[in-house]
Amino acid sequence: MSDQPEHDDGICMPCRGTGTLSSALGGEPHPVSCPWCRGTGRRIPGIDAQEHPSERPEPAEPPAGAPVGGD
Repeated sequence: MSDQPEHDDGICMPCRGTGTLSSALGGEPHPVSCPWCRGTGRRIPGIDAQEHPSERPEPAEPPAGAPVGGD
């Protein structure tokens, strides 16, 4: 039996489960919400935080006649 804790595949590896990363963008290091887990500390399948917004697929258009908005 090992003394190491069991590995949790759900933990976000880039932020090590903290939900924050340190960014030096703009000169001074400061904490930012982790883009891979969106600050939850848990891995979100399918997230590619390094993908440029123009590379993301377009959102699906609502069907014709579908209500628009929350009213």
